[in-house]
Amino acid sequence: MKPKIPEPGQTDMLRPRLEDFLNMDHPIVVLADLIDWDAIERDYAGHLPSHTGRSATRTRLATGLLLLQHTCKFSDASVLEQWVQNPYFQFFCGEEFMQHDPPVDSPSLSR
Repeated sequence: MKPKIPEPGQTDMLRPRLEDFLNMDHPIVVLADLIDWDAIERDYAGHLPSHTGRSATRTRLATGLLLLQHTCKFSDASVLEQWVQNPYFQFFCGEEFMQHDPPVDSPSLSR
């Protein structure tokens, strides 16, 4: 099943957006802006024709985690641990707000 595309979030008075407190000149932020995430989404969408079953992981999240894992030479578990601790990793993977739990289980990255 195709991933659910989150709608742009409403401003939350109690939670600042990641872009509001990150250094937008940080290399990970710059790289995230250079990647054509929509093109990756279009290319990947053709591989998920089913409309039944559990929704797939969001394309940007899955692609971003795999890119970070490869670039930083992390294991599956390590990239998820770093993702929880690092707001730049979360921004790179398309999150709007800081998350405190891993987005997927470790074995999901290797499947």
